[in-house]
Order: sequence, then C-alpha cells, then structure tokens
Amino acid sequence: AGILARVLRGTPPALITRHTLREENSTSRQHASNEDAKPLAGLHILMAEDNRTNQKVAKLLLTRLGATDIRIADDGSAAVEAVARSRPDLVLMDVQMPGMDGFEATEAIRNAEARDGLSRLPIIALTANAMAGDRERCLAAGMDDYVSKPLRAPDLQAAVNNCLLPKDSHPPANSENSSTSSNKDLPMINPDTLAELRELAGEDCPSLYVDMQNEMSQRLSSIRTAHASGDCTGLREATHSLKGACASLGLDPLAEAAGEVEEAARMGTCAGLDQLTTLADATVQAIHEQFPQQ
Repeated sequence: AGILARVLRGTPPALITRHTLREENSTSRQHASNEDAKPLAGLHILMAEDNRTNQKVAKLLLTRLGATDIRIADDGSAAVEAVARSRPDLVLMDVQMPGMDGFEATEAIRNAEARDGLSRLPIIALTANAMAGDRERCLAAGMDDYVSKPLRAPDLQAAVNNCLLPKDSHPPANSENSSTSSNKDLPMINPDTLAELRELAGEDCPSLYVDMQNEMSQRLSSIRTAHASGDCTGLREATHSLKGACASLGLDPLAEAAGEVEEAARMGTCAGLDQLTTLADATVQAIHEQFPQQ
C-alpha cells in the first residue's frame, strides 16, 4: 500500500477541528483519534488551484481526511474575492497560477486584513517546484507554511497542524521535499500512487486517467505552439501545468520530462520536445493497458 493508504488506515496526529483547538489537554488530544477519525473535519477550506486534475485529486484527499466544506478558486483573483465574501478556516494556495499568482493573492489578503483589522487567515502554499528555499520564500511572502505537490496526507496534515494547533502541541513541521528521483526505469504509472487513488476514488479512479488523456492532448498542443514560436513564457506555463497534473496521478516519467522542459524555458531556452513527446505516447499506452475498458 502507498503512503496515503497507510496513513489513512493508521492513527493520524491530533484531530484538526475547532473543538480540538479549544482543548487544553494536548495529551488527551493526541490519543483521541482512531482509524475512523477525520483530521480535517469541521474546517471550511478554500483551495486556489487552476489545474482541473489537481483539483479533483486534492478534493478526493481532503474529503477522505474529513473536509466537507471545500471551495475551489481557479486563480488568485478568485481566491481573494472568495476570502472577501466568506472567510474560510484555511486556504491552500497554489503558488503559480495564471493572472494573479499565489504570492500576489496572499499579499492582497494580508493587505485587506491589515486595512480592516481582521485576524490572520492561515494560508498554506502549494507548489510543484519542491526546490530548496521555496518554503522560506513562501513564508516571507506572508504564507504560513508550504506543501509540495503532488499533495500527500502526511505533508498536508503536518502543515495544517503547524498553522492551526498551538505551537507546543506538535513537533515542528518540515514540508521540504528532497526527492531526487530520476525518470529512468520508472514505471509510466506509479503503482503506489495508483493504489492510493483507487482507494480514494473507488470506481471513479479510471475516469481520472481518461480525463487526463484529454488534458494531456490540450497541454501538448499548447506546448508545441509555444515551442514553435519561441515563446519561452508560454512554454514554461504549459509544461508547468502538465507537470503538476501528471504528478498528481503518478505519471512520474512524463512529469519529470515536463519539468525539464519547464526549467529550460525558465532559463530562456526552448528545449527539444522529443523526449516529452515519446513519454506522452508511452503514458497514453500505459493508461490504455491499465484501463482497457475505458
């Protein structure tokens, strides 16, 4: 079983609800949960994320962890507007979004708090980069913690604990992702991620991958167009989106290949697309083999 499946079957850390925030006894709180506990129960969550695949997977995870009130904002502007309409208990803020990005949205929220005398809203940054120093940059921008994508239960719960529980009630969170995996010899679909998604989504799991094929086709079209015109900014944005969606579904080799093209575009170079195209074809084939009836 994968990491998420093991965590969900085990005993999570302290329950994250308004009731547990009021509890005085941290020891009793640590032992109150059991395998049926929902650590995000009672929280009103706003997630700012522009990628449809990431939205679906994140909502499955949040729901499994107990969240029932989840709102989605497709970009930073929508997130700022949603917070102004009805303040949530917690915001999950994607860092890189079209238009107003996560940093700008966080700044706008913090400015509104200062202007209107509002309490500080916990904001957890979500980023697909997972690079050294990202967490510090997010904190400096006004965010309260950092989780790298693809979203996983232990990282999310540690960040939520860090934001919402008293500082002496849990160990310091460390959300940095130091993974240095290579796409060489990796299966086209990560079996652990697939197992986790089967448990989360049940019979709807195949549709996640079928929908991803359509999204992949659209993203690759945008990537080829940007590459042909030498548009490094467009290439970076398109490959970033593809990378994030692939990572959420465990399409690791394609995610890494997209990340390599993204990084080259960030440096002002339109790298070749041969490897990316080859891996995209192999990924589609792997999805067909995994879900032959779809």
